[in-house]
Amino acid sequence: MRWDEIRRVELPPSVPGQLYLMSMPGRQRPLASDLEKALSLGITRIVSLAPPDEIADKAPEYAEAIASGALPFPLETCPIDNGGVPEDLDAFRDFVERAARRLETGERLLLHCSAGVGRTGTAAVGILLALGVPLEEALDLVRRAGSYPETAEQHQVVRWLAEGAEG
Repeated sequence: MRWDEIRRVELPPSVPGQLYLMSMPGRQRPLASDLEKALSLGITRIVSLAPPDEIADKAPEYAEAIASGALPFPLETCPIDNGGVPEDLDAFRDFVERAARRLETGERLLLHCSAGVGRTGTAAVGILLALGVPLEEALDLVRRAGSYPETAEQHQVVRWLAEGAEG
């Protein structure tokens, strides 16, 4: 599986939206190619986990499209440092719950960080937990789509989210 491809996460059958994962648009291929593919999938919103300076460094054309308002989709951000975890866990929980609600209303979200693995996997698991998917199943579904929490700290975040979902 290639991380520069757009990969779909299997969602519960009751959820009408779609969740897609990928590396940062414009990082591995021309930005126009990534945006064209996203448009063909009916993406309704891009969700970025990369801080603006990381985007500017790794995908300058994407950074310019964001700054100029030229993206063909709304952009939602939740910046997390590369290999890191959210500084504010309550805000991150609100973020994944908001994404889950968007999926429940039929939106098609494209979630990315830089490589599309660790931060993307952590957030995707969190979104599935907010949709009521049990932790081990959420981890498996996201792993099958090519992403996963990479670090011990990222695993702690998904366990924390799972405990909140159970309580």
